[in-house]
Parts: sequence; C-alpha cells; structure tokens
Amino acid sequence: MSDIPVFFGDIDVARHRHICTLFRDPDEKYRALLPFIREGLQHGDKVVMMVDPRLRDRHLTHLYTAMIDVLAVLRTGQLEVRGWNEGYLHNGRFEKERMLSLVREVLIDCARHYPSVRVIGNMEWIFEDGAGSLRDLLEYECRINDIVPNFRVSGVCTYDADRFSPSEIIDILRTHPAVVFDHTVQVNPFFIPPGEFLRSLNTTESCDHR
Repeated sequence: MSDIPVFFGDIDVARHRHICTLFRDPDEKYRALLPFIREGLQHGDKVVMMVDPRLRDRHLTHLYTAMIDVLAVLRTGQLEVRGWNEGYLHNGRFEKERMLSLVREVLIDCARHYPSVRVIGNMEWIFEDGAGSLRDLLEYECRINDIVPNFRVSGVCTYDADRFSPSEIIDILRTHPAVVFDHTVQVNPFFIPPGEFLRSLNTTESCDHR
C-alpha cells in the first residue's frame, strides 16, 4: 500500500513510513515537522497529532506560525490534535495491545475518507507517573512495523533525546526503519526487523523505564 509518494522535505518516504526523530528543543522538532504537516494538509491527507494535553495550545500555535488554517482543518476533521489521554494513556496507563488495536481502527476509518494519513506521536508520555515500561513501548514500536505496510500512512515518532539514556535511544532507533537527521529522512542503519527485535527483547531482562 506504499505506491503513493509521501514526502518529508525532498525525500519520498513511501518505502520507510515509520520514522523516528530525536530532538533537543521544541523549535528544532517543529522545523522538521511543520513542512511535513503542511504538505499533508495541502494534499488532502488526514493529519493526526498525539501530544501532551497540557501543551496542546502550544502545538496549535506552531501550526499557526506555518500559515496553516488551523481552525478550518480542525473543523472539517482533516486535522486532529489529540491528548495522550485519548490514545497512549487511556485511563492513565499504556496498554500496548489496546493501543495497537486503536491504531488499526483509526487507520481503517481514515482510509475510507482520505488518500493517506500522517500520524505524529510525541512519545514523552512514557515519563508520566504510572505510564508503563519502556519495554512495552519498544514492543509497541516494533509491532507497528507490521501494521504500517497495510495502510497508506506515514508515522513520525518524536523523542526528546535529553530524556533518554544512550542505550535507550539505540533501542528506540532499532524499531524505526527511517530516522530524521539534519531535517532529512534517512534509512536507519540501526533498524532491526520486527521478528528479530522481538526475539532479542524477549531474551533480555525487562528494560523498565527509570
């Protein structure tokens, strides 16, 4: 289902639609993301953002600065800006099976109405009290790779590099076929195919979040 070109900057990410971006400040993150979001809206794609609900207005402000008619696309439903509590942290805790089912349901519904879907997930929810383990997050990220090829979807997972240890960042990278480096999407040399990664995850001790 990856025959439709989807660009992140000048790069067609059709073959690598599960993308990781590491950042150290919000401005850096949005310099990379805003062109991707704006292009999707201009092409009629559905755009779904999962954000810290306490910072939702700040995310919307960034969209306004990119000359996006935010009120119009929110009103039509082409843009959704959801809080973590509406996705990753339903009832305050991450449940990977429920979240994987939710992703499938959202993508099936969006496929009926839009040519493609662009999903951006801010992953700092893992630091919320009682959110769950990093191991569950890694398994979820790994298994997403089995869902994405079945839909016209491009997913970008954003991570604050200052909040994760070097070994945790390497594990996160291992679950994403592509990575944003210097505002450009590149094939990720650290990526491990899902089956292989899950086997390695299951043979190591649980890597629970600090």
